[in-house]
Amino acid sequence: MVQMLFSWTDRRSKRSTRIEGLAPARYARKSSSPTWRALEWLGILTPHVRPATLSEIEPRIDHLLEIKLNYLRLPADVKAAFRDTTRRGRRIWMASWSICIAALNLLTGSLDMGILSGATLRETLLFRLLVSAGFAASACLLTFAKPRRFDELIVILPPVFTVLFAGVAGMSANSDDLFHHYMTMAIVTASTGVALLPIELNTTVLCAVFSFAIMLVFTFLRQQMHIAEELQDAGFFGSVFGALVFARYSQNANQYRIFLLKKKKDILLFQQTRHNAQLSTIAYTDPLTDIPNRRYFGEMIEAIEVNPKLYLPLAICMMDIDAFKNLNDKCGHGEGDRCLRQVATTLRGYLRHNSDVVARYGGEEFVLILPHTDAEHAIDVAERMRKAVLELDYPNPGTPLGRISMSAGVAIANDPGQVRSLIEAADLALYQAKETGRNRTVVIANAA
Repeated sequence: MVQMLFSWTDRRSKRSTRIEGLAPARYARKSSSPTWRALEWLGILTPHVRPATLSEIEPRIDHLLEIKLNYLRLPADVKAAFRDTTRRGRRIWMASWSICIAALNLLTGSLDMGILSGATLRETLLFRLLVSAGFAASACLLTFAKPRRFDELIVILPPVFTVLFAGVAGMSANSDDLFHHYMTMAIVTASTGVALLPIELNTTVLCAVFSFAIMLVFTFLRQQMHIAEELQDAGFFGSVFGALVFARYSQNANQYRIFLLKKKKDILLFQQTRHNAQLSTIAYTDPLTDIPNRRYFGEMIEAIEVNPKLYLPLAICMMDIDAFKNLNDKCGHGEGDRCLRQVATTLRGYLRHNSDVVARYGGEEFVLILPHTDAEHAIDVAERMRKAVLELDYPNPGTPLGRISMSAGVAIANDPGQVRSLIEAADLALYQAKETGRNRTVVIANAA
């Protein structure tokens, strides 16, 4: 509460930054060659695109949410924001999948020792070790590597190479059963990657196409081959890959919509907070002078009274424009309002730091709160403000000086027990300044 009250100007400027919740935008960097741009288009590399901020998403979000799910496409900058927001979760999911595949492959390999023997067993175990090492390396890179442009490539390489290793191991085994066994496990592994990995659609298609193509190549390179059976297997696995790619497309679109709905919620929250901030500013700001009002001053005093030791020595200065009624009577209330605005601007310009506050107490009266200020420095501040108002040379016809002047009363509290009576003491000092000739400063060093 106290910290909020003592950051009048800072809290409004910081609020929007805090609500946005997005890191500063990173501007796009063009790829240096057509090859890199082609890899970005294929989805192997993450493009360098500046993520859209919440304020940039706001005017487009309603249109994007109106698009049917099957046709939803995110603009490049909005997709970059989606990647930034979901990258950590997607990395954890992809690393967990890779670890699970590596562990299951090793567990299955332990069962091969009861089925195979000799050179075939050694080749099979070597094949499984290579596959598990590839998935484990992928998991480590996704967990610890800082460059994130290669996330998509890191996660699709192990399943593609698994199909390649399965084809090589199956061909060297010279056994139809082992070939189909290896190839089926490899295709199932690649299929789970296509179905479960939260990657871009282009990358998903690439993984499915390469896996299916490698399977076809090894299938038709075998010497002993049954065309009808192989075509049947190819048609089946091709249909499976096609269905899984479509499922990934639908899942990605659904994730985009969830992201947009969350951003819509953030936008509504931001608008509500901004509206509340505007209402708070209205409630605590004097509309004529654009400085804090008496309500703000009262809540500050209440906050100080909670723990007064944090602000001692504390000075309160009451300041009043001399013969202000005369200005209103002779020049009109419009001229009086202009005078108040100019005086308020002048007083605000002489505040020493953020903890000092000037507020309009009422009518032509202003009040200063000066934490950590002894009598000498409080008098110095009040005198500089009084002289600055006098040097405005603002006319006040019919007064001894012929221009606007101010009287000031200063009270100082040096221990917590004096804080509650500080306002009354400052008001008494102001009364004494008025009674002894005006245009002067009177101080009460220790409030009773």
